[in-house]
Amino acid sequence: MTFLPFIRRAAEEEVADDGTALNPANKLIVFPGMELTLGVPCQAIIIFDADFPNDMFSLAINALAITQNDAAQSKVRDVVRLGSITTFSDLKAKLDGHEYLRGRYIVLPNVTDEGQHSLLRAGQTDKYIEMPCVGGYSDGLFTNLRQGTKNKLAGMNGAWGYKRIACIQTSDTRRDDHTTLGVPSTWLKWATPTAEALRQACLAQESRVAHNSPHVPETYIASVSVSNSSFLGPLDLDFNPQYSSLIGGRGTGKSTVLEYIRWALCDQPPSGDEEETPNYQARRLRLIDGTLKPHGATVDVTYVFGPRV
Repeated sequence: MTFLPFIRRAAEEEVADDGTALNPANKLIVFPGMELTLGVPCQAIIIFDADFPNDMFSLAINALAITQNDAAQSKVRDVVRLGSITTFSDLKAKLDGHEYLRGRYIVLPNVTDEGQHSLLRAGQTDKYIEMPCVGGYSDGLFTNLRQGTKNKLAGMNGAWGYKRIACIQTSDTRRDDHTTLGVPSTWLKWATPTAEALRQACLAQESRVAHNSPHVPETYIASVSVSNSSFLGPLDLDFNPQYSSLIGGRGTGKSTVLEYIRWALCDQPPSGDEEETPNYQARRLRLIDGTLKPHGATVDVTYVFGPRV
């Protein structure tokens, strides 16, 4: 952990290539963490909240009975296996025993095929099934894992409890020119840089974890603003260019919002000529007349149209 304060300071002072200030949203975010050699036996990475205070890591070190070199020492100690931690439930109990650590970390076991540091070795089935972890990490590309390993991680192997977890592909970088830094990378979607956000991403891995650089649409609906509505009142919504959802019970206005957007974009519904087909155009007119006209209300939709190719 000796280098962590320096790395964090460098991230805070990051500037654009031309030396100008960067928007905070575009700066590097540092998630502090430790690589653990457990008595499970396997290796695991523990990652803490991005804003976890430097002076509080001693709680985790003490909880796990780790003896750390003084920061002034030029070399680290030899790796010592944490032999008393034989399950991931043991690890969680030791960390959660400190209220300040609880909920502020995520543990990712090594799941690189059946290597000597991996949890997926023969004889570790029960420990994999019972562990509270929702993600793991691989050394190197996910595509390089054996198909049997991928089947276990995908929850397709009954002998391994049909337990499905996300895989974060990682790699050490040992080049002084940093050309391999971040290779391979994993892309995760979160709202705030916390361990809980990483956990939620693992639980929704189809939409929030990617092993290849995701494509962000250049054409999308950015926002909708309704000045007033008899049904909803004033409304201002911003949308994500990749994925947005409207969640609510029956009659809460989900379809109304969508119909307002379609109306503003001049997207005409089917006419309903056939006798058994609802007349959507008439339904829309009733919606506009009944919810917007009494208030002289307006609907504004911001539509971002990407560059032509």
